[in-house]
Amino acid sequence: MSSNNLSLKYWSSPNKWFLDAYNDTLLQKIIHGPLKLRVELALAATKLCSAKTFLDLGCGPSRVLYRSLKETDVTSAIGLDFSPRMLEESKQFLSKKNVLDKVQLINCDLIATPEYPKADIAIGLGLFDYISDPELVLKKAHLSSNYVVASWVRPSIRNYLRRFRYSCELYTHTEKEVSQFFNNIGISSVSFIECGPMCGFISISSKN
Repeated sequence: MSSNNLSLKYWSSPNKWFLDAYNDTLLQKIIHGPLKLRVELALAATKLCSAKTFLDLGCGPSRVLYRSLKETDVTSAIGLDFSPRMLEESKQFLSKKNVLDKVQLINCDLIATPEYPKADIAIGLGLFDYISDPELVLKKAHLSSNYVVASWVRPSIRNYLRRFRYSCELYTHTEKEVSQFFNNIGISSVSFIECGPMCGFISISSKN
């Protein structure tokens, strides 16, 4: 079975622990501090660039997408994900929050899809942990959006062990490798933000 199929199998299964990670309880803030940090950085970047349209690559349950609509100037959002289960969770959640009319949810493979919908900013949080060709996804993201915010995990014992818990391939990268991805697609404006030695880093890039 290909790594993509293994990832789809994993994310098509019930993932209550993953949904719980977005809760604002003290316990979840302690356990999932890096996840909280990358979300806040993505929302801050969305505010700073005055984005009106928001593209979430690998949107999962659409918790970040929802916050972009409620906490920034974003008026419409698009969520792309290859897991029908996650998209159904997104649909139910966004409907309860009365913002489904502002969102387009699309089931697709981010590698196979030839192009992404246009937006002012695109985010990929937790996405590149599971993407076998990150350079291709970054290229298409920047063809669709001026700004891209992405999270990356470094090689470490913790991240090596994660692949056994998740039962799918997990990809790790260094800042040097990610810098080369951007260089190869012609993006020179890239900033990196540290998220902790065991957790990785954020890249914020612009094609302007």
